[in-house]
Amino acid sequence: MNYLQQIAQLFEEYTFAYNARQIGPAEYKSLLEGLEIEKIVSMNAAELEYKENLNLAINTAIKAATSHLGTLQHFV
Repeated sequence: MNYLQQIAQLFEEYTFAYNARQIGPAEYKSLLEGLEIEKIVSMNAAELEYKENLNLAINTAIKAATSHLGTLQHFV
């Protein structure tokens, strides 16, 4: 389960508890505000992971191209 699915599940649980009057409006609001912050942080974490993987792929390709150019220069 990814970050956003976990947040969606918590949202459903909090909403159910609120509708069942297990938690009050102030607590519900506080929980939802916490979810909003968690959503932003998790999206940034996922975006950072994507950028890191992309950076690794690009750097690996650059190294391979550089190595290949070095090999070709020996034949020229």
